[in-house]
Order: sequence, then structure tokens, then C-alpha cells
Amino acid sequence: MCLSVATLSLTSQDFTHAFPLHTMQGLRSSISLSPTAFCFRLSPSGTPLSPQLALTMFRYLSRLSPPCSGPHPPLLTGQKPIWLAFYPSSILWWPPPPAVCSSSAFEDWFDTHAGRVKTLFTTNTPVSRPSPRSKPWWFPLLSHLRSALYTASRTYKSSRDPYDQSAQRSARCSYFSAIKKPKFAYWSSYLSSLTPFSVWEAKKLPLGRQGTRFPSFPYYDTPEGINTALLTHFFSSAPPPTNAPLTLSPYSDYFPLSQGEVAHALSKSSNTSAPGPNTISYDVWKRVHQSCPALLTSLLSPLLQYGHHPSSLKKANGIVLDKLGKASYDTPASFRVIVLLETLSKILERVTGSCLSLLARHVGLLHPHQTGSLPGLSTFDATSTISYEVRLLPRLGSKVSSLFLDVKGGFDNVDPGQLTSALQAKGAHKYLTAWVGSFLTNRMCKFLFQGSPRIFSPVAVRTPQGSPISPLLFVIYISPLYPVITKGIVISYVDDVVVTVSSSSHRRNVQLLQGHFHSLCRIAVPRGLTFSIPKPDLIHWPTPQERSPLSKAGVRLDDLYFSPKDKVRWLGYWFTPSLSPNAHFSKRLSLAQGALATIKRLSLPRVKAFLHISATGWPPPFSPPSFYMMRTYIPPL
Repeated sequence: MCLSVATLSLTSQDFTHAFPLHTMQGLRSSISLSPTAFCFRLSPSGTPLSPQLALTMFRYLSRLSPPCSGPHPPLLTGQKPIWLAFYPSSILWWPPPPAVCSSSAFEDWFDTHAGRVKTLFTTNTPVSRPSPRSKPWWFPLLSHLRSALYTASRTYKSSRDPYDQSAQRSARCSYFSAIKKPKFAYWSSYLSSLTPFSVWEAKKLPLGRQGTRFPSFPYYDTPEGINTALLTHFFSSAPPPTNAPLTLSPYSDYFPLSQGEVAHALSKSSNTSAPGPNTISYDVWKRVHQSCPALLTSLLSPLLQYGHHPSSLKKANGIVLDKLGKASYDTPASFRVIVLLETLSKILERVTGSCLSLLARHVGLLHPHQTGSLPGLSTFDATSTISYEVRLLPRLGSKVSSLFLDVKGGFDNVDPGQLTSALQAKGAHKYLTAWVGSFLTNRMCKFLFQGSPRIFSPVAVRTPQGSPISPLLFVIYISPLYPVITKGIVISYVDDVVVTVSSSSHRRNVQLLQGHFHSLCRIAVPRGLTFSIPKPDLIHWPTPQERSPLSKAGVRLDDLYFSPKDKVRWLGYWFTPSLSPNAHFSKRLSLAQGALATIKRLSLPRVKAFLHISATGWPPPFSPPSFYMMRTYIPPL
């Protein structure tokens, strides 16, 4: 018999009058994972109890701690939810959506059952509300000593008795002595256990906690006005009208979602990632999937089967943060927004992204010169390709030049109609095409700052920031953005594009680069894309035999002149005309020296050597094409 969550909303008062507490604790040892067997074991006459009462007792007994002589320990924040190990899978079952239904009816079905799951989690999962002033080394005895100090201080202040003064001094010495020992022990253990990855978290400690700035604009004196100003700045255009399908029905080419795919998506998700409006973190979803694998599968599978992304999963929180180093903070441009999406939506996006990535490679949705947001490729592949081409082309007796471009606001300008048309033209699955079209429309965001009205507003965001599938959808969208170059190549990493050409002279290269830039613009404009003109970088690569000074020929793009540079930073790596890695390593090592000097302020004498190794240990976080030169270049710190 399948029961819903509402069936189990009975409280323990319904049966505690018939079963005393000591009887309940004695029966706890007989709990099995089968509620049916549990019914027979509880019935004294051999007649099974009703399923409702049995499951309610099953839930109640799972809350009881094992018998002990002392008081029950309190439930610690962050402890594993108690219900996960005992909750039967049958109570989390719900009927599938109708075979043919309207989009509103489908969303009502999803919101109803997703709301039941959220209610179940919020009522049975410990909630962590850490204070920014909480201390990791604090323990309950310090609270009692602090209370005793306050009491002794008040007593002495009112009596002025020398005996009370002695008691107050004794309480003060005991309190601060008790603080000193655990504090020293905690930080000594923390510093001694640092790794080359966690040492950068320790670097933030000497810098202290930065003060939080709140949006305050001269022409807006209400929270609603500030919220409107931020919306206008970050989402300048109004959301385009969309035509949602009147009816939804399952697609015949849908491939069922497996529990292994969901588990793989959860394994790629970080527990420290901040949740969205529903406040359910990845840690909770991982433990839920371990205890009841069918829950997420049965909840997310219909969304792909019907090709529809619900509106409740398109809502996001926008955390408004200030940009460091600004001269003034009286304009929205002095702030930035971190978008927090629903974790349940990101699980589905990660699953869909894995399927779409394999399909895109198979049917040719991706250009072979795209190296970003694809499994098995990274920034190292992009920088290595540039280095290889720059070394190869001069062997043909040519001069080589490269122009580095950046697509302006690319993620926000993806047109759902053109993207779905491209998927259809390549023969992508119909359910995937429909889901992508639904995913990219009708998004809403709620800005969060001190005093914010906390209302959701429609925003013109196509591929949302922070979504696992957004970079993949973008690289599919810009796949036509690669002109054919006879002697040269166009390489891109997501929205960073490099055009490399070769000819008999660098001046001729400048003319070729200007022509290819206009060709790129002609391809990009119909797709709603533009290039950020203040950001282009030009570099001329000399041949190994060339001893003359580098060419000073610059490039003119949209009436702006750009001179060639001696150093260009692309994807975190510093390129020089000679392709020497010294410039990159010197900059990275100077940053490491500054970080090490900051970290040393925390270190104890016995852990200084370890911090030195952690901050400068091998291998460093570089991505150069020539690693072999590093060992001969690194100077002693």
C-alpha cells in the first residue's frame, strides 16, 4: 500500500497513551526496515496493526535514542537527519502527472509534491544558523564560566565587599585561562593540518573580516527604489514575451532517467555551495538519495519526459555585494550580484548537461576549435594550442599575429528560438529541445541586501549565471562563430576568442585581423552577440631568427586604435612575444610570496616550514605549455 506524506502527519500523542515510553524504547530494538514486518512484531495478539498507525509508530520509534542511564543528549546542528535511516520509501511515492495536461496543471503537480518533500525536510532536518561572531573553539564550559564571571562582577559592583572583589578576580582568571587553552590548541591543530589547497583559506584570516557595504544611491531613498535601480542596471532589457505550449504530453523519444545519473550529478556538486530560495543544500540531497534513491528520480524524471522546466525552479536569489577598490559606492556599477539557483534545478541541469554534451559531440553541435565547458578539455588545452600554432606557422616563412577578443555579455544574449532551432536541425532529441526552450525563458530573481523588499521580479536572463548547463548551451549557440582562415586559426574558450593569422609581414596581419573581426561581427550580430571593444589585445610573434625590434603596427576596431602589447594575459596565463614562461612564473611567484608573507603572520614556530611548502609546493596552479622550463627558473623564496 502506497501512502503519501500527508498520511504520516499524525503525532506521537495518538498512541503514546497506549504504549508507555519504556515500552517504546524496549521495542526500538525490534525495528526492521520493513514496515509490514514491524506491524506483526508490535501486535500482541498476532493481528497486524493498521498501516497508518504502524508507520506512525515506526517514525516515532526512530526518533527515540537508545536506553541510557543519563539524560538524552541534545541534537547537534549539522548532525545527520534522524529520519533518513528509517523512513520507508513507500511514503515518498506520488502519482505521475496526467498523460495530457496544461502547463499550469503540470506545474501544480510538481509544486505540490516538491512542497511536500521540502516540508518533510524542514521539519526533520537540523537547521544551521551560524553567527558571524561564533568561535569554532568554544565549548559549553566557557558559557558557564562567563556566566559566573558576569554574576561575580555584578555582585561586587553592588556590594563593594573585598571578598566579592576577590571572587570576581578569581572568576575572571578562571574564564580567560579556560579560553586561552582551547583557543591555542584549536589554531595550532588548524595550522598544522593545512594542505596545499586549504592554506589559501588560512590566508584570509590575517586580512580580517571586511565590512559589508549596502546599496545607497542618491536618487533612491526607499528599498523598492534601490531594488528597481539594481534591476535596471543588471537586467537592462525587459524579458521578451514567450509562448508557452497550451498542453504538455510525454515525448516518445524520452530515455528514462536512472538513479545512477542522479548519483553522478550529486557527486559533482559541492556541499559548500550556497542553496537557492528553497534553502535545501546539496548535503541534504545526497543523504536523501542514499536513503531513498527513487525520490529524486521520480520527481525529476517527468520534467524531462514532458520537456518542461517548472517556474518554481527558475527562481533565484541575487546576493548584492560591493566591488573592492571603488572610489565611491553611490551607483549600481559599484556592486555585483551573485546568483544562487535552486539546488534541485541544478541537479537536473547537471544530468541534462552530461547527456547533451555527449549528443553535441556526436551530432556536430560543437565546433572542434572550442575548448571550454567540455569534458576532458581545459585552459591548458587552449593555451597549448595557441603556443603550438604560433611555433608552427613561422616555419612556413610567415609572420604571425594574434588578436584576443571577448564576447560581451554572451550568456545573457542567447536566443532560445535560435538555440532550439539549431538543436532541431542537428537531430537532437525532442524532449531535450523542448526542455532547453523551457529552461531559458520566464526566469525570476530576488535581490537580497539589507532592507531589500525580497520580491521576485522577472528578468531578461537566458542562460543563468552559476548554472551547470549554461556554458554548454552557450558554446553550442556560438558554434557558427568561426570564420575559415587559410593561414591561421580561431580558438575559443567559452566566450574568449583568439584569432591568429600569418602572412609575409605584421602590417599585412593587421589588415587580415581587421577583416576577420568584421566577419565575426557579421556572424555575431544576427545572433544578438557583440564583442567588448575596450578589451581586445594584440600581440605580434617574432620568428626565432628575427633580431629586429618588434613591429609597432596596431589594429583599428570600430574607430578605436589598439597597439601591440609586450605581455597579454589570457585564461590566467601570461603570453610574451618570445613565448617564454618567465613572465608568467615571475608574476605567479610574486603573488605566492605575498600570500606566504600574509600566512606567516598566523604561523607558529613549528609549523612555519610546513606553511612555506604549502604555499609554494609542487605542482603550482599554473597552465603554461612549457612546464620543463619551470624547474630552472623558480628562484628561492
